[in-house]
Amino acid sequence: GEKRLEAQALTFKGRLEGESGAIDQGLRTLEAALAIAVEEGDVATEAGALQIKMALLNWAGRDDAAMAVGKRAAERLRLSGDREQLLSVLSNFAMGHVDRAEFGDAEAAIAEAEPLARSLGSPRHRGAILRARGYLDEQRGDTDAARASYTAAIAAGTVPDLCELGSTWMPRMLESGALTDWSAGLADLKPALNGWPL
Repeated sequence: GEKRLEAQALTFKGRLEGESGAIDQGLRTLEAALAIAVEEGDVATEAGALQIKMALLNWAGRDDAAMAVGKRAAERLRLSGDREQLLSVLSNFAMGHVDRAEFGDAEAAIAEAEPLARSLGSPRHRGAILRARGYLDEQRGDTDAARASYTAAIAAGTVPDLCELGSTWMPRMLESGALTDWSAGLADLKPALNGWPL
C-alpha cells in the first residue's frame, strides 16, 4: 500500500542524499524508511534500505557499523529469497572483510555467494564474485590467483573500479584491452565529478 511506497521513496531519497555527499542526512532518511518497512513487513524494501545504509556507512569510514548492517541485510535477504540482492550484499560484505584482514570471513561470504552467482547465470553476477575473490587473493599476496580472478571478471564485463596492479601485470592487461588510458579524457570527466578533486 501507500506505506510501502513511502518506504521505497524514502530509501531512494536516502540513497540520493548519501551519494550527493549528505551522508548523515541520507542515513536519517534511511532510518525512517527502515522503520516503515519493518512496520509493514516489507522485507525487500528493508533489505534494500539496509544495503544502501551499508554503502553510506562504508563511505563515511564507519566500517564496524557498516559490517553490522551488512550482516543484518544478508539475514533479511536470505528470508526474502532475493538472490540477486543477497549476492550483491555478500560480495560487498566479502570486500569489507578483506579490508579488515578477516580473510576467513571473506572466504565464507564468497563461498556462500558463488552458488548464487552460478544459479543466476549472468556473467555480471559471476563477475561480482570474481572481483571479490581477486581482491581477497591480492590482499593475501597470491598475485597469480588475483590476476586470474581479475582477468575472468574483465572477461565477464565486470571490471573492478580500482585495484592494485603489479608492474608485471601491466603489459598483459594492456594487450588484452582490459585497461583504459583516461588521461586524454580527464578534462571531459572533471565536470561530472561533483566537487571531487582530480
